[in-house]
Amino acid sequence: MIILSLFPIFQTQEIKFGVYPFLVFRHFLSALLIIWLGFLWYQQNFYNFDRLLGIFAKIAPISYAIYIFHFPILLQLNLTPFISNLWLEYFIKFCLLFTLAYLTEIKLQPLLNRQLK
Repeated sequence: MIILSLFPIFQTQEIKFGVYPFLVFRHFLSALLIIWLGFLWYQQNFYNFDRLLGIFAKIAPISYAIYIFHFPILLQLNLTPFISNLWLEYFIKFCLLFTLAYLTEIKLQPLLNRQLK
């Protein structure tokens, strides 16, 4: 697929790295490199796997809620009229995002599951 995705690149006048046709080639090449690194890591018996990826086990229970709430909170919630500091605004948004995700997935979802049974 990497070789096939090269053909349209050779037929274009100007190559732009973030758009078609180079974007397709970049995705296939990235996938191949990630798979290759995964195999190398597998051969090393996943050395330091828990240290590197262990943090994701902590946020896994709320990951779907983060996915659902990230767009309305991080992008659509405009706090600029109230807070002029960009870093403070994003800190508040991230706190709101993780709090809402925690309350939804850890507190509310078990209650709903019990009610629906």
